[in-house]
Amino acid sequence: MESEWAVAPASIKYDFEKLLLAKSSLKVMVFEAYDRDIAGVFSLLESGIRAFQKKDAGEIYILAGYNMTSGNFVVRRITVA
Repeated sequence: MESEWAVAPASIKYDFEKLLLAKSSLKVMVFEAYDRDIAGVFSLLESGIRAFQKKDAGEIYILAGYNMTSGNFVVRRITVA
């Protein structure tokens, strides 16, 4: 599990990249972003998963973004094929 509470996408991506290296079948990333930015952060993290060369089939990523505008979490699950 990894988390980042700075809202800068570069800071979130930096902490997320630690998860890519972790050997675990379930990986969780928690972050916060404003409504206007949250979709872009999800896209950035999903691109990182796709681009990572040493991923294992079946790994599950749970991306939980706290939307600071609405006060709700937005959660995405990504399973590596």
